[in-house]
Amino acid sequence: MPKTKFSDDEFQKLYREVQHKTKNFSIIEPELVSENPNYMKVFRMICGRSLVEMGNNLNKTHATIAQYERGAIKNIPIKEAEKISHIISDELPQDKSLENAIRNIHKFRELSNGGYIQAFKRAEKAELTNQEKKIKEILEKKKVEFEPHKTLDTSIGKLNFDFWLPESKIVIECTESVSKHKAESLGFRVLKLKDKIKCKAISVIPSNVSDGVMRRLCDYDYVVFSTDLSKLENIVE
Repeated sequence: MPKTKFSDDEFQKLYREVQHKTKNFSIIEPELVSENPNYMKVFRMICGRSLVEMGNNLNKTHATIAQYERGAIKNIPIKEAEKISHIISDELPQDKSLENAIRNIHKFRELSNGGYIQAFKRAEKAELTNQEKKIKEILEKKKVEFEPHKTLDTSIGKLNFDFWLPESKIVIECTESVSKHKAESLGFRVLKLKDKIKCKAISVIPSNVSDGVMRRLCDYDYVVFSTDLSKLENIVE
């Protein structure tokens, strides 16, 4: 994930708040985690975990961890918070100092500046999937200008999207996955894009998805099933 807009001073203030409420990180109460998902930033930096690593530890997606940290999710159900607080308590290292946490912040910033740039370049040059090839054919047939695997600025930094239509300002994201986690990630990404750019968004997904997947795609202007791509032709023309 790209770096967040979180200064060292802001982090230090949050760190001191969490340190006080947990009695120097000795007691991580479920109620505290439930009511303050944004404290995850402090716990993650103390542990020196990336968003993906923290998500794996807590059996969550990296997008969910990011939403906790930014306050997009205001409350965690108490049963989930009990599990999270237990795992965090076990994961916290001996060195819980502010200095250690700040060092980890700087480490992830450096990784963002180097590793993510290379990752975006690889994504931009990646071969199209079969699903993407079908969408490409439609866009070419309709003589629509498009850029595949386009890296765009969002409110959380740069992200790579499957297709960008610059003239109509439309982004297209597609997946063959029926996973709720994938849908959550897609929904999160397009929300952050719309925070930065006034655009419309299309999601192309399998037709056999659950209602839970559809709910997670509510920020898309159009949802097109891969079995009915003719609908996409009507939208982009």
